[in-house]
Amino acid sequence: MNWLPLARLWTRHAPVARGKDRLATLALRLTPAPPADVCVETVDGRRFRIDPASHGYAPVYFRGVYEPGISHVVSRLLRPGDVCLDVGAHIGWYTTLAATLVGPTGAVHAFEPLPSAFRRLERNVALLQDSSCVVLNNIALGEAPGAGLLHVFPSEPDSHSSISDQGRPDARAIPCTVTTLDAYLAERVPHARTVALVKLDVEGAELMCLRGAHGLFSRPAPPCWIVEMAASTSRGFGYTPNDLLAQIRARGEYDFFTIGPIDGALTRLEAFEPGDPGDYVLCAPRGRLGASQVRAR
Repeated sequence: MNWLPLARLWTRHAPVARGKDRLATLALRLTPAPPADVCVETVDGRRFRIDPASHGYAPVYFRGVYEPGISHVVSRLLRPGDVCLDVGAHIGWYTTLAATLVGPTGAVHAFEPLPSAFRRLERNVALLQDSSCVVLNNIALGEAPGAGLLHVFPSEPDSHSSISDQGRPDARAIPCTVTTLDAYLAERVPHARTVALVKLDVEGAELMCLRGAHGLFSRPAPPCWIVEMAASTSRGFGYTPNDLLAQIRARGEYDFFTIGPIDGALTRLEAFEPGDPGDYVLCAPRGRLGASQVRAR
């Protein structure tokens, strides 16, 4: 029996939040062969294709949401007509969210080098009522243009694919094309046009991407960034989350905030303490965020 629809009905509509995650996990265990490709409606009205058993994305199936805190922040930052860059787009949660926010007068440039994820990204973008603002790129971003290798790990979901082999003997390399943000923007986004937001989540290669974006920081209105700063992935590249903060500070005056996982509440960050696993960090040019955008706690 497929228990997933019943569990989804409860997790979506029951007024009591307690126990919903346990129910979803139990339903997945009790369903012998859960469907691998289901189209669901998100709480904000998008249609999105998801594998209910996919690591990390199961909340999209059961609750219609994914990373609600970060999604709240993205929704507060983007306006119609804005330009957004989704670096490490995977299957398109933030690409499609940004597209609904910036509308046909804006632009969303998405970057996903893994071929299997890119195909799913294309399918989810195609489900948008209007996808005319989305530009999809099956490439990686880094410090210099050229050929690169993307590594996948058999025991990990493909969302953990990385430019680094993370020192693992089971890493399987897939060729990919690499460019820099500056080189891409020079061709696709005029210097005078403001990039409002960059979401950067590339499994440890964040520092390489930032080093390839010097020109973006020097634009008349530099962007806000939402960056994954994780010790577990940056370690494979020989740096720490604090090195990411230092790289951005060297490019201009920025304020840093960790993002509440549920409501997107912002907590000011100066530096990560030793042993801190890291976090998703909003990096905002000083003075950019108004009272209506920041709910500091």
